[in-house]
Amino acid sequence: MEQLRRELRAAKKELAQVRHELNSKTKELRDLRNALPPIPDPEQVYKNIVNRCHDFFACTTAVTELDRRLKTLRQSNECYEARLHKLPLLKVSVEKSYVEILFIRYQLRTLFTIPALFNALGISTSDIWRAWMERPQYNENGDPLLLRQDDLERAATDQLSQLHCYRKTIIDMRTSLMDRDRQETVNFQHYMSTAVANLQATLDAALQVMKQNGNEELTGDFCTENMEDDTYSGEKTVSPEQVEHQRTPTPECIHMQDQERNIQ
Repeated sequence: MEQLRRELRAAKKELAQVRHELNSKTKELRDLRNALPPIPDPEQVYKNIVNRCHDFFACTTAVTELDRRLKTLRQSNECYEARLHKLPLLKVSVEKSYVEILFIRYQLRTLFTIPALFNALGISTSDIWRAWMERPQYNENGDPLLLRQDDLERAATDQLSQLHCYRKTIIDMRTSLMDRDRQETVNFQHYMSTAVANLQATLDAALQVMKQNGNEELTGDFCTENMEDDTYSGEKTVSPEQVEHQRTPTPECIHMQDQERNIQ
């Protein structure tokens, strides 16, 4: 009998301990539930997931368009300046798509955690949620829309990796174009330097020819002036015979001089 009393006391003690633990766990669960943000309606959560999946598909379409634009720019025959001008625009588009995919992935991860809360709180069962997620959804092209979280995670990782490759491609293209532009500038400067040197040599040769022609003309003019001066001097100069002839008196002059002396 005493043994039964001891076992009963032990059972009561164990039951009290279990009751205390249960009350403690119940309080923790109540506090945890109170700490949770307002839980949205399950159907609204499902619609939000589908909308984010459509947004993700739009991002993948934009990434495909970026790939096409990069290939077009790489094969373009436009001048270096035009292509360098387009590269920053492409870089902005790449960064925009990268941020959008990161944000959508974060939103989807948050949304996919809510169904477990529905099940834990008794709002909805996992079977009902699974039936909703198995509903067929289609993208803008009429293809099945990705709805499974695992598939979306893999696709998002692939898209982000592709965008990272686009970043490197843009950097490489910019470096290559700048190198070509720099080389073209150097070649143009060399061409202009050579052209200026050739032009200067041509001008120097022309000036030298003009200078030589000018000296010859001056020499010819000087000789002509000297000849004219000699001719003028020859017309005015009196020869010694003329001077002597002017000094010698004529017979008439001698006769007149004799008459003047007789009169005196």
